[in-house]
Parts: sequence; structure tokens; C-alpha cells
Amino acid sequence: MKKKYKYLLIIAIFISCMSLNACSLTIDQEKLEALKIIKQAEEYNKEGLKLHNQEEYIKSIECFHKSLELANQLETLYLETVKKENKADELRDNAWNNLAMAYHSLYDYDASLEYIEKALSIQPNTENEYVNKGNALSGLYRYEEALECYDKALEINPRTGYAIYGKGIVNYDMGLYEEALKLFLKYNEMARDTDALLYIVKCERNMGNDEKALEYLEDITISNKTEFDLLKEKGELLTVLRGYEEARGFYKELLMQYPDDIEVKHMIGEFYYNSEKYKEALDYFTELREENPDIDVLDSWIIYSYEALEGIEGALEYYKERVDNGTATYELYNAVGNLYVNQYLYMESIPYFEKAIKSAPENKDGYLNIQYALLYGKRYNQCIKYGKLAEEKLDPNYSIYWYIGESYYNLHDYEQAIAYYKRAMELYPEDEYILSNIAYAYLKMEDFENAGKYAKQCLEQNPSNSTALYVQESMAERKEPVGERVKEFILENYLYLEDKEGLAEKIEELFCKEDMTNEEIAKAVDDMKLEDDQFTFVLYDDFYDYVSYIEQIEYKEEKGQFYLRIPGFYENTDNTVIDILDAIKHPEKKDLIIDLRDNSGGLTDTANNILDVLLPEYVTSTLISRDGYTYNYYSDESRITFKHIYLLVNENTASAAELLTLGLRTYLNNVTVIGRDTFGKGVGQYVYEDLERKLMIYVVSHYWNVRQQNIMENKIKPDVYIKSDKLQDYLKVIGEIAE
Repeated sequence: MKKKYKYLLIIAIFISCMSLNACSLTIDQEKLEALKIIKQAEEYNKEGLKLHNQEEYIKSIECFHKSLELANQLETLYLETVKKENKADELRDNAWNNLAMAYHSLYDYDASLEYIEKALSIQPNTENEYVNKGNALSGLYRYEEALECYDKALEINPRTGYAIYGKGIVNYDMGLYEEALKLFLKYNEMARDTDALLYIVKCERNMGNDEKALEYLEDITISNKTEFDLLKEKGELLTVLRGYEEARGFYKELLMQYPDDIEVKHMIGEFYYNSEKYKEALDYFTELREENPDIDVLDSWIIYSYEALEGIEGALEYYKERVDNGTATYELYNAVGNLYVNQYLYMESIPYFEKAIKSAPENKDGYLNIQYALLYGKRYNQCIKYGKLAEEKLDPNYSIYWYIGESYYNLHDYEQAIAYYKRAMELYPEDEYILSNIAYAYLKMEDFENAGKYAKQCLEQNPSNSTALYVQESMAERKEPVGERVKEFILENYLYLEDKEGLAEKIEELFCKEDMTNEEIAKAVDDMKLEDDQFTFVLYDDFYDYVSYIEQIEYKEEKGQFYLRIPGFYENTDNTVIDILDAIKHPEKKDLIIDLRDNSGGLTDTANNILDVLLPEYVTSTLISRDGYTYNYYSDESRITFKHIYLLVNENTASAAELLTLGLRTYLNNVTVIGRDTFGKGVGQYVYEDLERKLMIYVVSHYWNVRQQNIMENKIKPDVYIKSDKLQDYLKVIGEIAE
């Protein structure tokens, strides 16, 4: 660059020497033009800063861009090149730095980072520039990089308060409250800042030091409204530590000081709600809403107060009234959607969130709430599909990626789950839950190097994370000989281990060989299991490949009847069935026929997940292990209702198919079982799998029952017997019953 400057300067001097008199006026005019441009650029910069301080961020950005344009224009002048370019760089540096600050104020952290990178490309760098970069990175959840930038700012100037404050924010967001507290205290000594004091109080509260937190607020009086957030914290602490009456006196005094302040009134309504004075909260928020029809957020508090006081009915009456008079708002739709979610009516909540989006498409909460409802409603395929649509409409969002990743995780598509978890981690790198799930997903894929890497990162965040510890334990076991691993699996899980004397010792002997082949393992399992145990077995080599073939689910709709044939309960059968059932229009007007003939069962989880979408809130089944330990499966209140459900069974209907049959017949009064006595298999299995060896071991591990009923050797007897194996004969019987 220096050579270029020198080269251009020499040419300019040579030309000017040849025609000095002709150019003298041009030189003077250009100097004046340059000074004019510099002055205008500086004025735009000052005006932008003024607007930013007034929270007019969009207008401030316009001013900074005009300053930037003028800096670029300055470079078009060809005289005094070096000095001119230095000044242009200075103007550009200021404009880019201020643009970074303004975009940060708009929460557009990507744009903020883009402009501060440009500012840092011009030397020398200042502490303020590193603070702005740290702020942008912090907003993007890139905490380690943010801390590095704040440290660079402090290297330039150890008393850079905003760097200390920024480090406090990062540590607070990472849950490192003790370290954050030290930083905020240090900053507060320098600046006496109310925001820092608020964080000091929050740190103490998060560490369980409420009394200490209240001490910091002793000097905060109701006379200073600028300290509103601190007043709110003080009110909450008084409620917790001094009781309702003393806190109520504080709020009354606050209201007397600011009788017309909507923020104060809103805070008092929240105080009633949080103190479980729901009648007072409802009356207060209702009156406040009538006085302030333009403050839509009050609708949410009215809905939540109704919910706490009367249940869902009162809230829905208020909702209907607002809809009927044409005053329904985004906040109202969203609150009613959340009301259904709180009742575990996930699918029922979605129409309200859709209305919220329609009323305010720019608000991201509606999109995220629908994804949440789909995820927890176990509509994983739908959650993925909707999440990808939301991804197109919204800026990069942690929750969108997390919901999609969770859905793929529950669909056992671990490769896709990892991809979306990692996208979420780009925005929030320190997420312990995602780190543990990535570790587990890699473990399931038998990518042990990455499984170990992410488990280690997770345990650095939380040494007691159970998933990461399990991953590490599983990887340690992988180093053991396969016979040892299989032996431990059987000893830990085999239901009948104590039913035969000396069985444990026999298992020890059968699996003592270190380098067992799959065939040897299969023979050992056959030798160790009880004679009448036909549900403990091994699949390996070609049979292992064969089991991956899953017979297709059949379904068709005809004349108000929906026929669904489920051949087995495999890894994603539940998700396929749920998607099929969700697609049925007006199911409450139709009969559902579930054909479970020759269905020998499969995964207990799968059967229970199908029960979940067809039943209201119940314990769908209970698993009972060898040591008496029990595990319950639950259904939530959300369900798909049919006019009548018919279940087709025969002597080959077993295990999970029997669980589905018994669960529906036990809890619903519109179920008819047609066919012949079922197999009578009231046990379930755990599975040991080794992808690399193509080995799968099914071991009977638990009994299951439905409301204390177990059909082991008892079988399920149909309501209507039929000898025929022809589907048409079953359908004929259904037609006769329906008449």
C-alpha cells in the first residue's frame, strides 16, 4: 500500500509541476470539498448517535449509512492521498462501529457482527470495537468468542466498564452466577448502574440468597420510577421474605405515587396473580383492560387468571365474548392456545396459535408454539415439516432447530437429529441438553469417537448429566469382549433369572469365551433360557438384515369406516399410524377398524404411543420388572375420537398388539373386539443390538398390565367370536353390529 501511495503522489507532483498555474484553483476547490464532506460525515455520525440514544434505531442507521457514503466519496478526490485516505478510513471505522451498535440494539446480531468485523479491519482497534464485537457474539450465543473479545478490550484499557459488564452478562447466561456476580459488582463500583444492580440482585436470587438480594434494594425507593425493574424485584422479594401483607403495602404505596402509570398497575396485577389471589388478579386485569383497550397483553393475564380461578371454561367464555364483538387480539389467541397446552391438549391448541399468526404474522411466538405443540403431541413428522416452513419465514432461531432436532431424535433418525442440534448449538454453544443428545445419537450410530467427544463437552458443563455419563459407561463396556457384554445384559434384564436355581452361574459359564461368534452367542442364549420361554431369541447375520424389512401398514376409507391394518409394532410404526389418523377428516363421525390379526407384537413404546393419541388422560400400561420395579406409561388429555372402534384379533395376536387391544377396551366404552382368543403374551422384551456385528438379542425383561390386568396365559377373549379368516366376513359382522 505504501508503494502505491508513493507512486500516486509522484505522478500527482509530476503533473502539477507541468501545469501548476492551471491546477491551483482545482486544488483549493478540492480541499474545500474534502473539508465539506468530512464535516457532513461527522454531523451525520453525531446525529445518528443522538437518534440512537433516543432509541430511534432505524433512523440512526440511516444516518450512519449516509456518513459511510460520504467517507467513500472522500476517496474519489485524488489530492493529498495518504491524509485523505486515513481520514476516510477513520470515518468508515466510526460508521461501521456505530452501525454494529445500532443493529445490536435491534437484536440483529448477525448484521452487528458483520459491521464490527469491518470496523476491526481498520487499524488501530479500540476497546469499544472489541466490546461491540463481544456484544454481537454474546447475542449469537457464541459465548467463548465473546469473552475473548471482552478480554481484548480490557487488555487495551483495563477500566473498560462495558467489557466487564459484557463478561458479566455472558457468565450469567451460562449459569455461572458466582462469577457473574463478581463482575457486576466490579462494574457497579465504576458506574453505579441500575442494570448492573438488577443483575447483582438476580445473581443472588439464583444462588438462593434472597435476603442478600433484598439488602441491595434497601435504598431503592418508590420515588425513583427510573428504577422500575428494581422496584419489581423488591416487590417480589418482599412477597417471598416478608409475606403478602407487607408486599401489598409496598405496592399500594407505589400505586399512590404513580396512580396513572400502566406499568405500575400491570405489576400490581401480576403481584396478585403470583400470590395466588386469582380473583383479585382477574378483577384487577379486567378493569385495567377496560381502561386500556389498546394494551393487548392484558388479555393473556385475564385468560391465565380465569384458568387458575375457574379452569378452562371461564377463559373460553371470555375468549368467545371477545371474538363475537370483534376485539380478539394476537395476545388473546396465543393465550388460549397456551391454555390448551397447559391442559396437555396439544393438538387442540394449534388452531388458536394459527389464528395468532394470522393476526400478527410478524410475531415469531405463534410459529414456535405450534412446533412445541406438535413435538409434545408426538407429531414428529409434522413438527419437522412445520419447522422447516417456519425456518423460511423467521431469522435463524434456536428453538426451531431444537424442535426439529428433537423430532428427528424421537424418530430415531440420528444423523438428521445431529445436523439440527448442531445448528442450534451455533446459536447456543453451551447447551448441556443438546450436547448430551448429540453424544447419545452418535452412540446409537456407533460413532464412538464423536460420542465420547460430545459426552466430555457435556460433562464439562454438568458433571452429573445422566445421559453423558451413560454414553461414557457404554463406551467403556464396548472395550469388553462381546461375550462379557451380552452376559451382563442378560443378567441385568432376564425376567426369569431367579426362577431356576443355578441359572446365573450357568449364564456365567456359557458366555465366558472372549471372542464368541454370533452363532455361538445364539446357541448360548438358547441353552440358558427356560424351556417354555419362546420370547427370548437371537437374530443375526442374514436374519438381522431381514428384520429391517417392515411390512407396510394398510389403510383405506369407505362409507364412514376407516380400515387400518397394523402388521407389527416396529420403531416408527407409531409415528406412521399417528400421521394416518391425523389425516382423517371428522373422525368423530366415523368408525375405526384396527386389524391386528397375525400381529405378533413388537415394541411396547410403540403400542403405548398409539394408545396415547386414542385415549384421554390415563395410565395406559405398567411395566413390572424382575425386582418389582414399575414403570408407567401415560396418555395425555389430547386425543382423536371416533364414533366406534373395532379391533380384529386372532390366536396370533400377541404382546404389544394385545396391549393395544386391552388398553382400548379397558378405557373406552365404544370398543368392540372381534375374532378369536388372542395368544396371551403379557411380557415384554429389552433388546441388545450391535450394528457392526449384525446382532440383535431379544430378552424377556418385564411383565406388563393394563389397570392391573395381565393376560399372560389368560388371553383376551373377543366380544364377538368368528371362525373365518376372511376380512370380508369380519366386515360383515361389523356392518351387522353398526345397524
